[in-house]
Amino acid sequence: MLQFGRNRGATLLMVIALVISGCALFRTPKATVSVDDITLAFPTIQRLSAVVYSNEAGQDGAADCEYFEYGRGAFTSKPEDEFCRVFDFANRQPGGGSEGPAPAAFDAQARADLAEFLAAFKPVGVPLDYVNLVPTANGSIGPDTNLAFDRCVSYVYQPGWTTLPEDTPGDSVSSGIDKNWYKADGCP
Repeated sequence: MLQFGRNRGATLLMVIALVISGCALFRTPKATVSVDDITLAFPTIQRLSAVVYSNEAGQDGAADCEYFEYGRGAFTSKPEDEFCRVFDFANRQPGGGSEGPAPAAFDAQARADLAEFLAAFKPVGVPLDYVNLVPTANGSIGPDTNLAFDRCVSYVYQPGWTTLPEDTPGDSVSSGIDKNWYKADGCP
């Protein structure tokens, strides 16, 4: 039984330390990836005309909501869920607007194409969570393409960048990787 007598302060500090260390033990580590491994996927991305991929994991680690938008259209693992899709891109549609196409349920071809897309990222060594690809007019991978392999760190393809985005204290920290890539850590 825990007693709060003369050592109340020491006991409280011990409880706080255990809580903090427990949080650290159960926190998912941030993924560290090589941008060289990411660029190995570029030919597959371009061939499939991939635009967006999102995988929201459920409590058991399995995909709760998976969304894939590419040359054949937009597909979702939960067509009955109006939110199992991606909305948040400015000017996605001609004339403006941020709503992407209404997704259909995955069919066999979309599942096969998604498997090929995800296999292109195998050299990275960690599962892909999110991709927002910004294609150029000729279909190549363009500036502002954003990839995440966990929900904290985004890898941004920005060829020739010279200035990092402004950090938000306690909310995000950006750091350069090379002349074409930087990363933004949303869980500093």
